[in-house]
Amino acid sequence: MKEQGSNDEASQNAPLQETPVEEVSFELNFSPPSSSVTEGVSIDHDPDYECSSQSSQTSTASSLNEYEECFNTSGSKRFLLVYEDNLGELLKFCPICGSPVISEEIEELENEGSQYSVSINCLNGCNFIWQTQPSIPGVKGEGNLTLTAGLFFSGIQFSKFHQFASVINLKSTGKDCYYAFREKYVIPVILLYNR
Repeated sequence: MKEQGSNDEASQNAPLQETPVEEVSFELNFSPPSSSVTEGVSIDHDPDYECSSQSSQTSTASSLNEYEECFNTSGSKRFLLVYEDNLGELLKFCPICGSPVISEEIEELENEGSQYSVSINCLNGCNFIWQTQPSIPGVKGEGNLTLTAGLFFSGIQFSKFHQFASVINLKSTGKDCYYAFREKYVIPVILLYNR
C-alpha cells in the first residue's frame, strides 16, 4: 500500500514534459476573493479553533457572519454539494414541458467522474439527458477538469483527496482520469505560460 502512495508522489514530482496544447473552450477562475473581502482576515484563520496556549480570556466567539464573506464566491461559478435524494426532488417534473417524470425510467448514465448525468422521460413523451455540469468534449463534465487543476495547484495529493472523497461518498474522478487530465490540459498550460 505504501508503494502506491510513493508512486503517486513520484509521478506528481516528476519533471514536466512538453505536450501539445489542445484547444478547449472553458474558463477556470482561480482568482482569490477581492481584497476588500479578505482585508484583515487571514485565509488560514479558523474562527472555531482555539490554540491551547491562548489564555481562557481570549474570545473566539466572533460572529461567523464576519468571516462568511471571505468564502463568498458570488462573482464566479460555484460548486455545490447536493445529496442525490435532494437532487431527485428537482427531477420530478420535466424541465421542458412541466409534465411529471416517470421516476422508474430515470437512468444514470455511465460513470462520468464528478458529473452526474441522467436520462429522463416524462409522461408527455419528452426524452432528454440532464447533467449537473457543463460538458467539455473529451473531459465529460467541466468539474472533472476544474477538480484536477484545483488539486494540482493547491498541492493536494490525489491519493489523499480520493481517500477523503471515498469516506464521504463524494462522486469524483478516478486516479487515471486525474493523471490524464493533468498531463493533457494542466501541465501544458503551465508550460505555455512559463515560456
